[in-house]
Amino acid sequence: MFEDKRIQEIKYILKGMIEDTGRKVLKEIVEEDRWGFIINCGGLYLFLVHHFGEKKMVIYYEITFPEKVTEVISKECEDPLKRNEFLFGLKSALFSPFVMSSIKYDEGNDEVTGFIIWKHIYPFHEDFGIVKLDEAMQAVTNQALLALSYIEAIFGAKMVEQEIVEQITKNEPDGMYR
Repeated sequence: MFEDKRIQEIKYILKGMIEDTGRKVLKEIVEEDRWGFIINCGGLYLFLVHHFGEKKMVIYYEITFPEKVTEVISKECEDPLKRNEFLFGLKSALFSPFVMSSIKYDEGNDEVTGFIIWKHIYPFHEDFGIVKLDEAMQAVTNQALLALSYIEAIFGAKMVEQEIVEQITKNEPDGMYR
């Protein structure tokens, strides 16, 4: 595990780099097994998280669709062909060689409930710098906006704007994804 002094140094450096890219650290979160920041990036809330004992950090964006959107998706996906088309389109919107992603499903009935997009960075490595941090934040944000645009295109911008935009612009999140 890293020394507390080294972690404090990395926190200070990362905060400065984030601000130097024109973004804001909205909140710092410290939990038993990890610490991180919530960052406003392109109107979305990104998380930058470090699990104690690891040399990497993860930048991620996560959305859980509001119930209204989930209901529309479920209704649209009742037909197996339409479900396959929807999932293919969503996976295509989420896929990128620059980030990793995962579709979130409701455990009970296999309904699509949201998605997560993430990228690893290595701020404890001597070659890490502001350019790598900025590229990672841009990659996650751009892919999230592409996936949200796909949802808008399928279900209509008006419905999605009312429901999802409220979700992504609400007060900053309280905790971090596990």
